[in-house]
Amino acid sequence: MTDLHPPWRWGLLLACLAWLAVVASPPFVAEFADFMRWLLHPVCHQIPERSFVLLAEPVAACHRCTGLYVGFTFGVVLWPFMPSLAARLAARPRWVCAFFVPLMIDWIVADNTPASRFATGVVASFPVALLALLALAQRGERIPTDLKE
Repeated sequence: MTDLHPPWRWGLLLACLAWLAVVASPPFVAEFADFMRWLLHPVCHQIPERSFVLLAEPVAACHRCTGLYVGFTFGVVLWPFMPSLAARLAARPRWVCAFFVPLMIDWIVADNTPASRFATGVVASFPVALLALLALAQRGERIPTDLKE
């Protein structure tokens, strides 16, 4: 199994945390709230009734998108500490698609809830982080040895 602790992992984690900060920021930086929503608008519908509310202000992403971002971030943090499970999933990367089934079912169901939208987003994106970590590890393996630390 490829080492899931590539140096690039920290950059990916930092990017994930920055993205989550943008999602959560509107209630805390009212003067930039519209700009933060504008940044995320191309990837999320941002319907206020379908977004978490902090300090009486909706965040910049809907429940499901927030779940996707949180699940991916958790995956970046946790996959390196689950090597046997990671190896089994990495051996069958197409199985990652199976984790999207609950999200698709929840998307179709008219009576879904904020919790179900968030949870299915987390479930769907958590294994995708493993694929990203594997790609970063392979990228690190291709760096010539004289350029490695």
